[in-house]
Amino acid sequence: MALADFSKSVRALFSRARKPSHLSQKTLDEHFELFCSVMERGFAIHTGATGRLVVEYKLSDTSSARRLPRIHPDGNMSFKLPESWLIPSDHFLFYDPSDETDFPQLAVYDENESRFIQAEWEDLVDLNRLHGQQVLPIAKLSCLLGLHYIKDIACLQLFELDFDRLFEADAILADHLRGVLAEKMDRHVEGSRQWLRASKAEQIALKYLSKTKK
Repeated sequence: MALADFSKSVRALFSRARKPSHLSQKTLDEHFELFCSVMERGFAIHTGATGRLVVEYKLSDTSSARRLPRIHPDGNMSFKLPESWLIPSDHFLFYDPSDETDFPQLAVYDENESRFIQAEWEDLVDLNRLHGQQVLPIAKLSCLLGLHYIKDIACLQLFELDFDRLFEADAILADHLRGVLAEKMDRHVEGSRQWLRASKAEQIALKYLSKTKK
């Protein structure tokens, strides 16, 4: 979020300081657009039966049908990969609109606490990269079925590419694709950090404004 946009958001809080719940009162369209924006920034998407892994793309609504979002490839950044090479990941794209961050987060399921917790970004982006084992989750288009109608908690199953099989088939492509997906993950982490910082600042501003209006 740019500084000018953030300043504008903070100024807008003065008119609604008595309604802190506005952060979780998105319409279906707003919920859908936010989820798609996070997907586009940080996750490649596999088309399924057509066997294409699309890296840069835009998602849009499908009007009255509204079953699957429509995917619009951006440029020629796509790869022919069998769907069978995708393995279910331990990571999910989890969104609880009642959470004060109001933002889809890369998360893992904690069985001990029976809840989703935010993934450790530093480990994913920095530490594991040194060992060539960075977690690089991607999405399947089919898993977005009905996304437009979800207004409460959304949990998107993510997948990981079987790089061992890809290296056997094409080592050069595997190395290139690993780098491309790592760049996507970097963008997701950086964008999430900026959003969470801005969200925290908004919460502080709301609390301050609510006190001054009493």
